Amino acid sequence: MATFDKVTGKPVKQEKPVVTAKKDVAPVVTAKPVEPPVEKPTQSSQAGSPVFKVQIGSFKNDLMSTAFRKAKAKISKQMTVERYSDSKNNVIYTVGALAIYAEAVKLREQMVSEGVKDAFIAAYLDGARIKVNEAIKLAGGK
Repeated sequence: MATFDKVTGKPVKQEKPVVTAKKDVAPVVTAKPVEPPVEKPTQSSQAGSPVFKVQIGSFKNDLMSTAFRKAKAKISKQMTVERYSDSKNNVIYTVGALAIYAEAVKLREQMVSEGVKDAFIAAYLDGARIKVNEAIKLAGGK
């Protein structure tokens, strides 16, 4: 539909609105932290299910050896190292939270290859430490 100038009565040429296209902006992609495949798929958060962890160190009053500090720093780049104290004021370091014992064995072997020669598997049920054999039975022999 044409519009007319109110004073002259002549048709007024209408300009089309200028549409500016947004420049193509690359989508922002955030990198996810890389985790070892042995740790993540089998994490168990169900109450009443045993969890296998690999204990990599235990120190009275958290007095770590130099060798352990180096190994822990290296391991921390690959996965989460948990730290907690027990009732005797020992500071304990563990990795993993696995529902399947066989995968805990693989993780222990990996820790030994990283320089933690005395790494071993510990089992927990609802946050309390239990015997590994008991945990294996509770996990259905896995």
